Amino acid sequence: MIVEKSHRERAQVNSRLIGATLASLGAVWVSVFPVAGDTYRDSTYGGAVRDSRDVRDTRDARDVKNAVVAQLLVIYRQSPDTDAIRPQVEHALKLLPDKVTQALISKGIKVRIVPTLLDYDPTLNAAHGGPRGWAEGSTFDNVGGLFHIKTTSPLIAERVVSQKTGKSELNDRPFRTTLHESGHAFDYCSDYPSRGEEFRAAYEDDSSRLTETQRTRLPTFAQSGNGGPSEVFATSVGNESLKLAGLPEMRPDVASAFPRCARVVQRLIR
Repeated sequence: MIVEKSHRERAQVNSRLIGATLASLGAVWVSVFPVAGDTYRDSTYGGAVRDSRDVRDTRDARDVKNAVVAQLLVIYRQSPDTDAIRPQVEHALKLLPDKVTQALISKGIKVRIVPTLLDYDPTLNAAHGGPRGWAEGSTFDNVGGLFHIKTTSPLIAERVVSQKTGKSELNDRPFRTTLHESGHAFDYCSDYPSRGEEFRAAYEDDSSRLTETQRTRLPTFAQSGNGGPSEVFATSVGNESLKLAGLPEMRPDVASAFPRCARVVQRLIR
């Protein structure tokens, strides 16, 4: 983990840490699974704490995971909410498969925890007119994360404005958001397979089979242009990452609606 104001100074240290850890393992990258005894929380899992003590791990693998997190994670600005959000982001990053983390690290991607999205980029609402695929009237104040294309950074917000109450609240799904936005980053780092022939064919096939109920409940994933395929791809990266770790999918509704897309992503990240 890096604190933003000093991340340049620490980048070299983190790079040496990665190198030394991999060298000690004979340059073999160990699959990223939960560390024994780790827990993670996300409202999309019913607010329950999931315990991963049953997942066997080695000390070397734990060192690699911690080194990966140190290389990827940046705290944009420490706030009173940071310590509540950071552990969930860290656990999500540890669950990303090797192919995903290697792609992100090789491109210099930084996953940034920010107080709010507009704290990081105050121009978002003016530049985009609102978040893609959201209901009319939604703003980036309501959004808990995005892949910031200008800085190629997955952003995880500590706080959002509730659409129900209009009040600022702690982000209740940083774990899922980290997996999803990392999926967008992987798409970018891999030259956008979500726009490639194989994935688009799978997306069109899946879309043609959607029921009206699915289209109504999954408007973000059924939107036209690059939007729908991009969102399905990112969520599928999260779903398949969890499945590889023997954990429930974060969005089983998307997995069941877009099974052919899921299979394409599964082959890409294994």
